[in-house]
Amino acid sequence: MSGEVLNNDYVLHPDYKTPTQIQTGKKFFMHNPAHDIESCLWVLIHICLIHDGPGANAYQGKPCRADTQSPHTSIGETNSNEDDSWRQIVFEYFDGPIEALSHVKGELYKQSNGRTIKQITEHFHEYFQSLASLVEKWWDLIIFTHSFHGREYLNIHSLSILLIEDTIKSLKSSPPSEDYLSRKDKEIQCRAAEKERLLQTFCQALQEHKAVSFGSTRTAASSGFETSSNPTKKFKAKVWS
Repeated sequence: MSGEVLNNDYVLHPDYKTPTQIQTGKKFFMHNPAHDIESCLWVLIHICLIHDGPGANAYQGKPCRADTQSPHTSIGETNSNEDDSWRQIVFEYFDGPIEALSHVKGELYKQSNGRTIKQITEHFHEYFQSLASLVEKWWDLIIFTHSFHGREYLNIHSLSILLIEDTIKSLKSSPPSEDYLSRKDKEIQCRAAEKERLLQTFCQALQEHKAVSFGSTRTAASSGFETSSNPTKKFKAKVWS
């Protein structure tokens, strides 16, 4: 979620007012498209931090919560090894309480207390390291947008798409690794098996539903009740005849 939405304020542009707010003289926070784009970026960041490639594999199977870490302290002050630092990153930016999330994202906006986007991207799984540059450029765009509400604010969607398309072109310029091809084939097989399982479950449920419906119809027919698909219509016809 966007840090501004969490803080319910324009963190980097506290004096900003919409045209309507200028006319009415009242200042209040409004959700805008830039907040949606930032939310998309945080989804990508979470994927790169938690997963180790295609599919739903958790990053090394580690627990993400850093319950012993204070969400209001600097990353460098409390962690002595890479695993603890990774856990704290995940906890502070995703798994902590709302008050802590708004606090650390507000600090990240202002790069205060030693927080930078690179401190997050350096903890991406090695499989996603090629996306670190995209995330860092995208974050810079978000910061400009929140700071000035100028050209970036008006064109946030098209500018974000350009960044993504440039990254796709860059990734396509190099041949896929054997690791990627292996993971891709495995994921395709898993999805095909899951599709078959769901199809079988649906067919079984449909057959059971038909069996129950057929049994109910036979019971109603033997009791002399109307079994039309529209019994209400039949009932009205009998009353008016």
